[in-house]
Amino acid sequence: MVTPPDPVQPDHAWSESQSDGSPAVTPGADDGISGELRAEALKRLGLPDTLPLDVAGLRQFYAAWCSAVPFDNVRKLIALRTNTAGALPGTRAVDFFEHWVEHGTGGTCWSSSNALFTLIRSFGFDARRVAGSMRDLGVPGHGSVKVTIDGSDWLVDSSMLTMHPIPLRDGVHVDRHPVFGVEVEAVDGSHLIWFDTPPYEEYFPCRLLLDRVEHVFYAERYELSRSRGPFNHHLSMRYNRSGLRFVLQAHTRYQQSAHGVVATELSRAELQRELCDNVGLSPAVVERFVECGALEAAFEPPAAPPTALVGRPPSRRGG
Repeated sequence: MVTPPDPVQPDHAWSESQSDGSPAVTPGADDGISGELRAEALKRLGLPDTLPLDVAGLRQFYAAWCSAVPFDNVRKLIALRTNTAGALPGTRAVDFFEHWVEHGTGGTCWSSSNALFTLIRSFGFDARRVAGSMRDLGVPGHGSVKVTIDGSDWLVDSSMLTMHPIPLRDGVHVDRHPVFGVEVEAVDGSHLIWFDTPPYEEYFPCRLLLDRVEHVFYAERYELSRSRGPFNHHLSMRYNRSGLRFVLQAHTRYQQSAHGVVATELSRAELQRELCDNVGLSPAVVERFVECGALEAAFEPPAAPPTALVGRPPSRRGG
């Protein structure tokens, strides 16, 4: 077993960081997915073969995605700990969807954003890959997707999983939903997104930096995270079920509802059951997760303590 390097920041930063070195692999453009795999994915999502190319259709697509596809680093942890050769799991959309359909696994931002982009484009939506910076650090360490409808842009983010597309307009947009709250402000020709997520008490910031990047950019950034990233040690997962948000951070489960957040420390057996029964991962992939040492790593102390967020969302500023 190969033990990956410790992360350079807390796992719960929710962003794929990268080093300044050159990537070991530079994959080409993503070739998309077959009609058969698309049909299997849509069946699992509960979506029809076609959708109206309007805001209602976008809402239907994104709600289905947020309810069924987790943000997680399970396959990445397995790959890093078993010295898997080649591109990281989910670099191409076909690999992402094959494993999601069979095993219920998702991915971190680069792989899941590319998969979301590929599927939503298959309906005919005017979508494009973009990159931003979690924590507003100025480094493009996060992948996301913009969709243009009738001249207006919307963000559909596979990591934030806000259930509703995020409007990107002039001025400020505030939605203080008790579970899926988000605020947006237009700043310096782009947008700063603030979204609600445990374990943070304040909204988490993400600034959009690069509008329209190609798959090769996603693949390079993802590959760079192999040796330096926040998702290389502890389990990190976000998933939505029945109007609730769940976050698994190492062996702690956060359940967010309209009544607040409940944090529960899980045992090894409870964590495995959570992955199978509530997240929906296959027993086979959970077994690989255990065998590679990732389960035990979830019970190790973090390499660095969590750091406080900087800044406050628009509605919480002032006197």
